[in-house]
Amino acid sequence: MFTTEIMNPLARSYCFIGKPGTGKTTCLRTFRPSDWTADSDPWAFVYACDRKKHGGMTVLLDEPGIEFDVFVNQEARKITSVKTPASIPEPDALGRFIDQFNEHDDLIDQGKFPYSLAALDSATGFADIIFEELMYKERMLNPKASAELKGRQRPALSEIGDCQWYMMQYVKAFLQFPCVSVVVCHTAAVQEDIEGAVKFFPHLPGVKINDQFLAMFDEVYFFKHDKRSNVVVRTKPTITKPARTSLPLDCLDDMEPPDYQVWKKKMEKTYEHRITTMEFSDGKE
Repeated sequence: MFTTEIMNPLARSYCFIGKPGTGKTTCLRTFRPSDWTADSDPWAFVYACDRKKHGGMTVLLDEPGIEFDVFVNQEARKITSVKTPASIPEPDALGRFIDQFNEHDDLIDQGKFPYSLAALDSATGFADIIFEELMYKERMLNPKASAELKGRQRPALSEIGDCQWYMMQYVKAFLQFPCVSVVVCHTAAVQEDIEGAVKFFPHLPGVKINDQFLAMFDEVYFFKHDKRSNVVVRTKPTITKPARTSLPLDCLDDMEPPDYQVWKKKMEKTYEHRITTMEFSDGKE
């Protein structure tokens, strides 16, 4: 007998990609379950990793039922001249992130995980906190580190490779939560050919990681503004923008509104027979 989360076709993983201001974080509020009430347990938890006020959660501060914690190293590296090495404060954000993840993992083992949505906002900011820990290890804890390396604020190639590996492992684990999962990404523009064609990818460490990263998700949606400045969500790919759906053909339009409830109704219609007849691991229907 399969478990509920494996059998439920709506418990999907989403990657949201888009420039700042395209409503990726705001869209998270549309995932609120229709039967949720103010007396219920919180329905969502957001791992906030952006270096903004409240970790980028300002737009969700008053949203009922959404919990979040900010995983950003509060002490910034001091600014010095380019010829003077700057001391690197010891980072703690990644450690706090892992502690919170393990706490949620324990709740899952106990059957007490309350959330129907878990979100990581953003993967771009999450890569920063991984870099900060890697760079602290290589520069401050490594007795063989040169003065030049200690003063360098850009990651070395080996650190980029390490960050990619850790990033993939952490996100893989995150996507195993037994609920809908969303990872938000900012965009990076890359010139692809000599004719100047520019393609947009998630802003992640390096370029080679993109295909492997996006392959982990059921759904990859690109948020953008249309000609009327309204936010729309692209669910199918173009030459310049990555987007993808693993839903059956014609379940979603090429362009959808930034509203999970709209997508959910279409998915429910597509999977109506499977949803109403599936058997759960506890023997209920």
